[in-house]
Amino acid sequence: MWDGTCRLLYADGAEVEKYPEARIGLFGATGGLCLGAAGDLGTGGFFSGLIDDICIYDQAITP
Repeated sequence: MWDGTCRLLYADGAEVEKYPEARIGLFGATGGLCLGAAGDLGTGGFFSGLIDDICIYDQAITP
């Protein structure tokens, strides 16, 4: 979710990550989207579990 100053990531209704605007450009990005790995793929930041049922929306969704 974008709140105007930060990107927020929610899982099961709880905020799990918050990224300030200056950290990574949100608009006009040309890179890929990494799910389960660090953005540069070279630091060993890989998720060691299973990921299932991912949905990406263009607006905030509430159950």
